[in-house]
Amino acid sequence: MEALTTAPDPESGLARLRGAVERLRAHGVPFLVNSSFSRRNQREIPAVYELAKRLGATAWYLFMIVPTGRAADIIARCHAFGSSLLDEPPFSPSAADSI
Repeated sequence: MEALTTAPDPESGLARLRGAVERLRAHGVPFLVNSSFSRRNQREIPAVYELAKRLGATAWYLFMIVPTGRAADIIARCHAFGSSLLDEPPFSPSAADSI
């Protein structure tokens, strides 16, 4: 998660993302954030949620990369986190309809 909390290299993907977001916001263009999570990065869900809020995203979509056969724990963790936050502004389900 260090990449999301430290000053990025100007050539990094995160620095380019922030630049793109600044240009979108400057022109009043709404945008959404798509995120993919698996067992390897599931601990980053709260930090990505906070980043999407800080960036001013209109919506945030979580996708789960599920290993075949044993996915119950990652699905349960994502649902537990998501059910507590995703129905609240700014990421309510209807917010994405405006994009």
